[in-house]
Amino acid sequence: PVIARLGETVKEGDTFVMSYGDVTGARGFATGFIAKDSFGKELELRADAPDFSGVFGNYAVTWSAEDAAGNMLSVSGTVNIDESKKPIASDAEYDLSENAISLNVDLKGAERVAIYEGERKVNLTYYEFTEEGILFSGAYFGKYGTGAHDFHLVTEYGYCTFAVEATDARPID
Repeated sequence: PVIARLGETVKEGDTFVMSYGDVTGARGFATGFIAKDSFGKELELRADAPDFSGVFGNYAVTWSAEDAAGNMLSVSGTVNIDESKKPIASDAEYDLSENAISLNVDLKGAERVAIYEGERKVNLTYYEFTEEGILFSGAYFGKYGTGAHDFHLVTEYGYCTFAVEATDARPID
């Protein structure tokens, strides 16, 4: 068997750069890799690696395949999860008397974006994307109240966290 990535044979000790989206997809650390026998028939490829916990950095991975004749190939290398395109968001303050808050967010070209507060996914009706970042509706904070709101912004390239401190500074009549 032969194991390859992007048309190049994988050799023992090779290092590969993969994105957050690659390793969180269905194929995990096998994304972009292929195994074939000497006749060019695609084989089942296994990638033995630690569970990806969302932490960027280096992971030791062993890719292996076995052909119909029982010949096995196992190659070990390193995968570096690239954090250069992970999104960046800044903390903000919001007063309930406002209609919306503009959040300073750099999506770094991401096209798939989701925002969570804890385990709850924030409904798309509460935010929209602008050239400057994200315009977040005040209705969200009106519904969920004042105090600290900790968010996770997840894209195909990674994730970041940011907080919004919601206050109600309207004057008392």
